[in-house]
Amino acid sequence: MPLNCQQLHEQLKKLQELKGQFDAALAATDLNLADSLQKNIQAYFEIIGDPKFQFDRWAKKHGLEGKAERIELVVGGMAKEELKAKLEENQTLFLYNASGMIDDDGFVLSPEQTRLNLVKISAYDMVGDTTPITTEEILEAARKIGLQFCPAEVGPRLSLQLGRQAYYTEMNIAMDPISIAEKAYIFVILNIFEEPRIKSREFIADEKQNVGIEFVFCLPPGADWNQ
Repeated sequence: MPLNCQQLHEQLKKLQELKGQFDAALAATDLNLADSLQKNIQAYFEIIGDPKFQFDRWAKKHGLEGKAERIELVVGGMAKEELKAKLEENQTLFLYNASGMIDDDGFVLSPEQTRLNLVKISAYDMVGDTTPITTEEILEAARKIGLQFCPAEVGPRLSLQLGRQAYYTEMNIAMDPISIAEKAYIFVILNIFEEPRIKSREFIADEKQNVGIEFVFCLPPGADWNQ
C-alpha cells in the first residue's frame, strides 16, 4: 500500500529523529549503535524511494491521480537476436519501418537489467485542452512535470510484456528517434484483436496531434521531489 500524506510525514519525522541519534552516536564514538541506526535509516530511505510511492506522489503533485498510469518494465540484459526471437515467438507483427528500427545500429540494448518506472499518459491529461497541439508541445508539457524519454528498447520490451491482450491498445514511445533513410521514427505499440503489433511513426516535431494521443515516458528517480 502507498503511503498517504500523514504516513509520509510520520516517516520523515522518524527519519529526522534517527539522523539526530546517528550523529550523536558518532560523536560519542558508539560505533555499534551508529551501525544499527544506519541500517534503520537505510530502511526508511527504501520506503520513501519505492517506485510505486514515487509515482503516486508525482501523480498527486501534478493532479494526475486516476489519469496517468504506471507501468513497471525491466529492460536490458538481452541480446538483440534474443529479443527478435522472443518477438517472433509472440507472433508480433511489424508495420512500416519497425523491424528496420530494431535492426538499425541506433537501436541499442543495455547489457545490464534495469527496472524502469514508466508513465502512460495522454496529451489532454498533460495540457487540459482539447485543441490539437504539436508533438514538440506534448514533449515540452511532459518535461515540465518531470518526465523523460525512454530507452528505445522500451518499445519492443513493452510489447512483449503486454502480450496478446483482448482490448485495443495504442501507445507512442517517447524516445530519441531512430533515423532511417533520412527520416526519424519512434515506436508505437499496438494490440488489435489480440494481435501484438509494433509500428513506426515518423517523428515530426511540428505535426499537429489529437490530444487523445497517448505517450509512454520514463519517471526518473527523484522526479516526485524535484519538479
